[in-house]
Amino acid sequence: MRCFNKSIISVVIPVYNAEMVIERIVRQVLAQTYANLELIIVDDGSRDKTGAVIDRLALEDKRMRVFHTPNGGVSKARNKGIKEAKGKYITFVDADDEITPDYLVHMISAIERYSCELVISGYWGIPDKGICLDDKYYDEIHLNELMLIRNLGITFCKVYLTEIIQKYCVEFPVGMKLSEDAVFYYRYLRYVNGVVTVSNRDYFYYLPIGDSKYSLSFQNELCGLKAMQDAIISLLQERTFSSQVVERLHQRVLIILWRVVVSILAHDRAQRAKLYTQIDWSILLPMMKMNVVFKTLIRWKLFGAFDLLRGIWQRVTGKDLSLLLGVDIQ
Repeated sequence: MRCFNKSIISVVIPVYNAEMVIERIVRQVLAQTYANLELIIVDDGSRDKTGAVIDRLALEDKRMRVFHTPNGGVSKARNKGIKEAKGKYITFVDADDEITPDYLVHMISAIERYSCELVISGYWGIPDKGICLDDKYYDEIHLNELMLIRNLGITFCKVYLTEIIQKYCVEFPVGMKLSEDAVFYYRYLRYVNGVVTVSNRDYFYYLPIGDSKYSLSFQNELCGLKAMQDAIISLLQERTFSSQVVERLHQRVLIILWRVVVSILAHDRAQRAKLYTQIDWSILLPMMKMNVVFKTLIRWKLFGAFDLLRGIWQRVTGKDLSLLLGVDIQ
């Protein structure tokens, strides 16, 4: 039985070269028991037949709108979807994932029951186990408890209020290749007074198959570092969290810092000092335990040790160690 509700939800799907799977998720969205929806698909400059597939599907259902944009990355595509969204609520779905017919009705029922700003569900990870959550409401006082749940900084399995996103210009960070979903999540949390989690696992997330090593680039990682630290600092200025939560948020920043450092190591010694100065240590050092020692090791000891290992590796294999680290220095 279809559930018709006055509140429209905008379902945003960014897509790039997904001609083999996009029709599956499109039909699953349009077949939702919560029928009052609009489906926004942003084609991020696909080079295969994805554009033709979604254009054909859009002719079958007026609730579906398609936008073709030059390739700019998943964050830019999602931001385009946000700009075009007309629903009271907004959610994001990945093109290669799947949802059950009751996915949206479970999420909307929860967010409207508690009149909160955010609903989060667990999911099935394939081949991983995914995440399982309880049916629980977290008011502003108990957000500490929510923040200690791991792996919630994902894009999917959430329903947001479109008004908050558009009013406060909450966006995905363009140019950031990893953890951009967490940045968006932390940016949005600044304006949240209540969050509800649901036990229904109606989302199936397919993990990448095969060797999909991410190529580290200094500029991309630095962009990500700045976006994450700004999001975390702004969130901490707005809300009071326990020391345990603060430490965990700082760790999210330092994880990206490590990627920045690894990307620096791939460059020649003459270039490293210049790249190193682009890191704002005045912000990062207070987030580190034994920060003076850590900084010294990165600046001198680690760089020297890397040169030694790099030379040995190159003599033995004939290849540069940066390839092993997955670093792109272009």
